[in-house]
Amino acid sequence: MKAVRILIGTTDGPTEVQRITPEDPEVRSVVCLDGKAIALPISDDYDAFVRRPTGVIEALTGHPAYRVDISQPIGCGYSWQLGILAAHVLAARGRLAGGQDAPGAAFWLTGEVDHHLSIGAVDDVGLKLMRATSAFKALIAAGQSVTVVVPEACEAEAAAALSEAFRGAQAAPRLVAAGHFDDVLPLLGLPRLRRRFPGARLALGRMRRAGRVLATGAAVLGGVLGLALAWPQGARTDPAATPAAVAVAVADADSGARALAASPAGAPPSVSLIETRAPVGRGCAAVAFQRATPVISRHRLASKAAASRVQARTVPAVGLCDLRHRIVNTGLGRLEVAVVAARHQESGARFRTRSLARARSLDPGATLDLDARPPIGVLEPLVQHTAVLALPSGWPRAAERLQQAANALKAAGSAESWARTVDALATQAVFLTTAGEIFTPQAGSDRKIGQTLP
Repeated sequence: MKAVRILIGTTDGPTEVQRITPEDPEVRSVVCLDGKAIALPISDDYDAFVRRPTGVIEALTGHPAYRVDISQPIGCGYSWQLGILAAHVLAARGRLAGGQDAPGAAFWLTGEVDHHLSIGAVDDVGLKLMRATSAFKALIAAGQSVTVVVPEACEAEAAAALSEAFRGAQAAPRLVAAGHFDDVLPLLGLPRLRRRFPGARLALGRMRRAGRVLATGAAVLGGVLGLALAWPQGARTDPAATPAAVAVAVADADSGARALAASPAGAPPSVSLIETRAPVGRGCAAVAFQRATPVISRHRLASKAAASRVQARTVPAVGLCDLRHRIVNTGLGRLEVAVVAARHQESGARFRTRSLARARSLDPGATLDLDARPPIGVLEPLVQHTAVLALPSGWPRAAERLQQAANALKAAGSAESWARTVDALATQAVFLTTAGEIFTPQAGSDRKIGQTLP
């Protein structure tokens, strides 16, 4: 069969997976730009996606370290996982199109992939498809078939975007919505898994003792979500009565709800800001390749603080290698967690919100890491707010009610509206932790915030 071209959807346009090269098992996996010696910011997350017990690629291919070259940068987030995984299984069969190959088909993919190979929803699918329209039309004009693969939860958004982009066109990409990676394999001309992962063995891999290895991996709980580089632009409509809407969304279901929230089984999560910097005289590249010891500082965030009392932490962008909000369920019972963030310029202009984690379960002891790094291309101070919302899973309709509260935050159209909504939530029976960061470029420097340092 002919080689297959893999395109990963990003909000800056599609990026092609050019090649995948197995590396020495003792080194870390890395994502590089167009064959250059440039490690992209997602390299650490890619290494975790490859290597057992957190990752899935080593379990499927039998090898723990790779170098991936892509044509355009991917800053952060996790929507690249589905495309990278598809590229790996094709490369293992010798069917990933390289620079000199004449591909028989092109696949554009976006989606998160968990340890069981389920495909999770991602944001901005419509925007990603809009930015890929010209590439799709060029491929179709060249006689290549184009297949768009999105998570099931994003099917309606993708269908609307493609319908608008190819209105009246004689040919358009085929749209496929998938809930599990097993559903993607036949599209690529590869056999399905023999049974649902974990415990499955792909014919392309040398996965030995799969059940024991994957049982160990399943014990490593937690998920990862990323903060995408391109946020929706412009302000949203400010709801007329946000505090009242919040009160309806999270009001107690019964008189025992508050008692449950105060019990060990319903303890609020621990939220910390973890800041990683290069040591004096060294750069982030030295840290990434383990040639220098990073300077790591952890800041515990207080819960139930009114917005007016949240002290924004100033974070100089120069020398910043990584910044994460770490959420840990320290209680004895499962929690439903949702996370919403907002950004605006220091003047308050260009306010926009984004859902970093829709309502999802967090088992006792599990950790959720959220990428909080600033975006590339900001030349003036940028203010970022993050709100972590949680409810005990034992509450009636906990996930639904939590998502309603998160939606109230997403509807904020200004910094003032955000603060009012946070204050309203702080009075409700919901676990709430808020954080604020101000990203500042180096005085007198033209270096962009978030730019990888030498």
